[in-house]
Amino acid sequence: MQKRNWLKESSTVEELEASVNELLGINYLEEETPLPVNFRCSPGKKPDIPSKLAWVKRVEYLALQRGVSHFKAEKLLANLSEILSLSERVESIRTIPEILGKYGVKFVIVPHLPKTYIDGAAFFLEDSPVVALSLRYDRIDSFWFNLCHEISHIIYGHGQSFLDVNLFENEAGERVLPKEEEEANKQAANWLVDPEAYLGFLRRGKPFFSRRNIIEFAQTQHRHPGIILGRLQREGYVPYANLRSLLKKVSPCLQNFIDR
Repeated sequence: MQKRNWLKESSTVEELEASVNELLGINYLEEETPLPVNFRCSPGKKPDIPSKLAWVKRVEYLALQRGVSHFKAEKLLANLSEILSLSERVESIRTIPEILGKYGVKFVIVPHLPKTYIDGAAFFLEDSPVVALSLRYDRIDSFWFNLCHEISHIIYGHGQSFLDVNLFENEAGERVLPKEEEEANKQAANWLVDPEAYLGFLRRGKPFFSRRNIIEFAQTQHRHPGIILGRLQREGYVPYANLRSLLKKVSPCLQNFIDR
């Protein structure tokens, strides 16, 4: 946090502790602080809670400086196609912060802290929703899936209270995702790719998916081919080592919005 200039300069341990407490919004380091945030992070990981809290507080600090229009969930949902239309070209991503702001959403990018495993978060701050991404995986497929996942939380009311997205065990001892996380994952996938068209693409392509086939299908969906490839990889149809040149980085288009 010191390296990122999140803390005030301190000459003593006491001053450093006071600075940390101020950032985290607590009175003393041992104080337990709730996290009223929906997180998206790697399932099965055990993130460091103080680091997660520090990340959230930095997001809050930056979000408070963002001016946006009045938020209405139905308006954001009705105009979601405008946002999704930007997913065809990498360069279009640079307009995301402005467009989300037009619909009342504060968009923030804060790189993840070690051992947080955070990909994104969604919560409300002063009646405005905040969508925060970490760009932990700097790829176009990860960016769009995480963005749509967090928007889904906002639109469908998952973002009102804290939800730990780590896997938990059900009564049968099986490792599963919370219901809201499953819903957000499904909604994000369906927003990005028409489900019926995707099933048809799978039937035609299995067991092999070529670069050409992926690009042609992406064009029918008006999506960047990296988004299609990323889904195929996550679902086990394409090895992660294959066709990686399609997974373009997004950070060069968002340099002006990434917290330093």
